[in-house]
Amino acid sequence: MSAANSADPAAGLQFGDPIVVNRMLAVAVGNFFGDGPVVAILVAQIDASLLLQYYAVNPSLGLAPLPAKTLTLQRPAGALITVSASIAVGRFNTVAYDQMLIAVTDFLRTDLLSVDTDANALPVQRLRAVSDSSPLVYGLLRAGRFDWSSPFDSVAYLVTYENYDSRITSGRL
Repeated sequence: MSAANSADPAAGLQFGDPIVVNRMLAVAVGNFFGDGPVVAILVAQIDASLLLQYYAVNPSLGLAPLPAKTLTLQRPAGALITVSASIAVGRFNTVAYDQMLIAVTDFLRTDLLSVDTDANALPVQRLRAVSDSSPLVYGLLRAGRFDWSSPFDSVAYLVTYENYDSRITSGRL
């Protein structure tokens, strides 16, 4: 989606042709491989694993799959079926390309997963951690620049429990 005419806000929005993605949990946009914008989609597999699929955006805003860039994410032992997910995109410890931090929630906990790019411009999972082990409803991540003198982004992390009490914290990778 983009502005139909960036000089005329009244012209509305322009969309590319939709694609069908079953069991999609979250979506993010970033320059993950250092060569332009890419759409990343987090998909829940039937076996409860998670798949990160990447799509190039063409000039007509259509999405073209990048099968060589697909990544199966590993969760810590004991993970259940994912009920919600959130992705924060930022330049957490490099300025060359965007990285992802993913919060994946099942009924008992939220896991934090980070995805980076290796030397061959392929996605690789770097971090796998259990962030909270209380009965949860969801975890939500947002990236931003907390320190304008630093070239790196940070993340705010909100967790909501089954009794709807929430906790928010901030951090860096």
